Amino acid sequence: SDVCSSDLNVSGPTGAQPMTYNYTDPATNGISIVDNSKISIAHAGVYNIQFSAQVEKSDSGTDNVDIWLSKNGTNIGSSNTHLSLVGNNVKYVAAWNFVVEANANDYFQLMWSSLDLDAYLLAQAAQNDPSRPEIPSVILTVTPVIHSELGATGVDGADGATGLTGATGATGATGNTGVTGSTGADG
Repeated sequence: SDVCSSDLNVSGPTGAQPMTYNYTDPATNGISIVDNSKISIAHAGVYNIQFSAQVEKSDSGTDNVDIWLSKNGTNIGSSNTHLSLVGNNVKYVAAWNFVVEANANDYFQLMWSSLDLDAYLLAQAAQNDPSRPEIPSVILTVTPVIHSELGATGVDGADGATGLTGATGATGATGNTGVTGSTGADG
């Protein structure tokens, strides 16, 4: 799995932009982040891309935010979700997953957009009273579901030595001799 997060506030876009990550778990299993936003898959297979993003708006009224997935720079059909944030300083956690098929070296991006510059992905610093860790704006986890890449089949091993022949069993008892028949007359 690959756990990534971003701890930077991201201003609302006027067009589509990818979510970005600045921390990657060292146990990535062939999954890496390229150019801060591309989720690169090294091995073909089926993957579960999960995320949570803290979305906030700082003005009144209703602001709309769209979040979707792209593969190799092309939007994936039917992957968009539209959020409506109503009210001042509203926070919403967008959290869902996509199960995707990937070829070796494909990349995916979580995309988002809002026409309102007052909508953004919120990160918060660690807090006290009580002590709490920081809140990243985006948390991403990518887990392989099925790997279709199989290694080559190994060479067959040598045949083992033939085992010893077992002992011959005892000979059975000899049966009774049959009755002698009579001899015919000479004539």
